[in-house]
Amino acid sequence: MQAAAFAALGAANNAYSVDKVYHPYVNQGERELEYRFTGLNDGDESRDLQTHRLGIGYGASERIAVDAYVVGTKDGGDELQLEAYELEMRWQLNEQGANWLDNAMLFELEHIDGGRYNEVSTGFIAEKEISARWSATANIIAHYEFGDDVKDNFEGEMAAQLRYRLDKRFEPAIEAYWDENVIAVGPAAIGVVTLDGRRRLNWEAAALLSTKHNIASRIFRCSVEWEF
Repeated sequence: MQAAAFAALGAANNAYSVDKVYHPYVNQGERELEYRFTGLNDGDESRDLQTHRLGIGYGASERIAVDAYVVGTKDGGDELQLEAYELEMRWQLNEQGANWLDNAMLFELEHIDGGRYNEVSTGFIAEKEISARWSATANIIAHYEFGDDVKDNFEGEMAAQLRYRLDKRFEPAIEAYWDENVIAVGPAAIGVVTLDGRRRLNWEAAALLSTKHNIASRIFRCSVEWEF
């Protein structure tokens, strides 16, 4: 019983990594406001976990984009708590369509629980236009954890998305996430609402089933991003 409870708690905490599939593309001068939500439920309401991210980003050059986030979490019946701060940079490595794969690097620094726990991440982003209708994206990310209350540790995670370009306002997809505590797969949808000028609203939603350590969990994620 104690081992099962520990596994369930680990799965809930690592649902934190079921967040988004990054794409490699950067638009110079583009500004964005973004909200992201991830919720996990494994059948026990006392262990429901919610993660909320609110961020601002900027396309600093034709290859570099920077983002900053505040992160809050809500566990079970507890109130929403400020959990972390994040700084993130994406570096687009090649022009879109110039190579067989479109590539980018991801760099992230996360400051958690007042500095008691910190994380530095480096990731590789790849996207391939399979046909006029289909595209595939993969993220491979390595994390180094350190701080007062955690043993220095390396971890890895992967995320993937297969998308069908039905219409820019609604594109169905399949997403998959993996790390040492979570394997999650499920359907997703992506859309863009174009406003006047450079302004547009991007949205994403996914409903995933996670199975690891003999525990089944339901994970829902969504995001809204205003670009201007």
